[in-house]
Amino acid sequence: MSLKSGEIVSIIGPSGAGKTTFLRAISLIDFPDAGSLKIDEASYKFPLPRGVSVKYPYPNLTIVFQQLFIWPHLTIRQNITLPLRGNIDEKHFAEMVELFQMGSFLERYPNEISMGQRQRAALVRALLLQPNYLLLDEVTSALDIEQSYLILSHLKQIAGRGVGIVIVSHALHLARKISDKVIFLDEGSIIEEGTGDILINPQTERLKKFVNVSQQVI
Repeated sequence: MSLKSGEIVSIIGPSGAGKTTFLRAISLIDFPDAGSLKIDEASYKFPLPRGVSVKYPYPNLTIVFQQLFIWPHLTIRQNITLPLRGNIDEKHFAEMVELFQMGSFLERYPNEISMGQRQRAALVRALLLQPNYLLLDEVTSALDIEQSYLILSHLKQIAGRGVGIVIVSHALHLARKISDKVIFLDEGSIIEEGTGDILINPQTERLKKFVNVSQQVI
């Protein structure tokens, strides 16, 4: 798999297909058993030799997990600025807060806002780091269709600034609409990849079955 600057790639597949594991491997949270990875000028070949020093890609590459990891004892403002360690670009901060409509709940605690608002907070926390690559694990799962489209349209703007984005999602209609490339993953392997059109005209029986079942559920 490759990810270009400003490109949006959606990863779809059934539960247990390895989508989150894939993101953890790309971000080097977990090391792959085999293969190679190149992030800008840094190259990695797995398995890594014992004792080798690893340069981690964070925050140049940042991941937002489905679990969000929002601290309950901190306000939303404190949560989203925590990784910045006091080095806050006030202009960028104001821009992101306005773009994702967070002004009304910045001073609230996580238990005082909705799950969808917490998802937005986790996303903005990652964007404030100004990464070149952004990995997102089901970041619209708690949002309604209208809010999901709004968030994804904002991500289009972010990608337009040169940020490469990988999105894991079960929402096939959203994946087709936003993505430059869609990857169908099953049992840890890439079964099919292409533009969003593969979700309309699948070339493999496995993806065809997955799309049909997904449409029946909807």
